[in-house]
Amino acid sequence: MKEKLKTMFTKNLGTKLLSVVIAGLVWVVIMSVSDPQVTRTIENIPVERRNEDAVSAENMVYEALSGNLVTIKVRGSRSIVETLDVKDFTAYVDFQEIGWVNAVPIHVEVNNPEYEDLTEITYQSNDVMSILLVEYQEDMVMVDVKTTNVPDGYYAFCSSVSSKLLEISGSKTQVESVEKLVGTVDLTGRTESFQTTVTLEPVNIDGTPIDATKLNIAQNYVRVDITILPVKEVPIALDTSGVTLAEGFGIASIDYSPKTVQIAAEQEVLDTLNEITIPYAADSLMQSEEVDIEIAKYLPEGVYLKSETTTLVLSISVELLVRKEFSLALPSDLIEIRNLGENFELNYTQNVLSLPVYGVSGVLDNMQIKDLHLYLDMATCTSPGSYSAVLRSDSELGVSFSQKVSVYITEKGKN
Repeated sequence: MKEKLKTMFTKNLGTKLLSVVIAGLVWVVIMSVSDPQVTRTIENIPVERRNEDAVSAENMVYEALSGNLVTIKVRGSRSIVETLDVKDFTAYVDFQEIGWVNAVPIHVEVNNPEYEDLTEITYQSNDVMSILLVEYQEDMVMVDVKTTNVPDGYYAFCSSVSSKLLEISGSKTQVESVEKLVGTVDLTGRTESFQTTVTLEPVNIDGTPIDATKLNIAQNYVRVDITILPVKEVPIALDTSGVTLAEGFGIASIDYSPKTVQIAAEQEVLDTLNEITIPYAADSLMQSEEVDIEIAKYLPEGVYLKSETTTLVLSISVELLVRKEFSLALPSDLIEIRNLGENFELNYTQNVLSLPVYGVSGVLDNMQIKDLHLYLDMATCTSPGSYSAVLRSDSELGVSFSQKVSVYITEKGKN
């Protein structure tokens, strides 16, 4: 039996060995065809920092000049390499290895030990991280929370924030470049107030985000209350009753812009608001002027300005008064008699009334005496007799005059 087995294994031994070699070569060829060697580029692998205390000094910190990210090329079987990405590699520097030129070697390793012998890193964009020792600084910076994508017809703002100021620290250059910490809340589809947490990022004075790799922030988030209110457009009513003019001057025109404003408030408040009144006062004007008025100052409590235009521009044109003389035959239907007792009659002691009127030329040039809407108020004349009645006007043309009319009152039916 033993001889038979021996003969089976030793007979044609050379042929059998050759078959094994050929089979191995065929396997290699098949594998190289079905799973060939390929090279893949993995970009922007973040470089970890270890043993940072090795480069610390009193009131000094280091700043990485280069080497925060590294790009590699890895070679291996396609079935392995094509599955790899940034998370499958660890790049790091150990500051205990720092050289005399302030450069630290960058090491890149594959995270899965099974791939160590099956892959090879053939290229590395950065071999070292260059650092610079800089002065350390701490500062307090403002937190600014903004809203985006506010639905049409609504106004939104951050009504409260858990921290309005936060401490940052790091290299003096980086700390001084930070203008504020900004968070953004997306309000797509939101129409009711809510609370949320928002992540912060440092920005410079131009609002550009800062790559503050070595910047320490007390906390990178804040808790905020977002208020969302409905919007309504209302007219602006300008009140210039507080404007007085120097003697001999009149107002030629008053104009202002905008005429309407968009406001936001709770719906029950909006329902009661039909206009926003803005007063303006000035003493003894004798020349034209243009003034800017902050609209928000005159909004009721709980009402917010939605319009992008926040300033009302008021233009008042002032001119010297001119005189125009009118003549009116008496009695005249152009003078209304008011508050005269039913049992009395009014008679004039003169046949013609001369009335000098003062105003700006643009008004007086086209004005007729009927435009003055003249009247005599006889409420104080309660018995027959002679009176000196003050002639008044219901006109809103901005003209003035001072005139008394002599009249006498009799009982009806008596001379």
